Amino acid sequence: MIGLAKGLGLEVVAEGLETREQLSFFREVGCFFAQGFLVCRPMPADQFSFLLKRGYVDLEGADGDLLDLQSLQ
Repeated sequence: MIGLAKGLGLEVVAEGLETREQLSFFREVGCFFAQGFLVCRPMPADQFSFLLKRGYVDLEGADGDLLDLQSLQ
């Protein structure tokens, strides 16, 4: 699926990223965006709003709450 999407010129988002092993796998196969517990645990809207207002969350990026896997160590 990743190869097909890339062949069509689409970005691929890994959903449900929970472990470092999954992170390594997705990097190896060319998937560089993700959502999941490894990125951030679910939180109530008011808590997210608090973080957003204080600049801890940047929604100006291309994909909002998606994480660029290249930035994870």
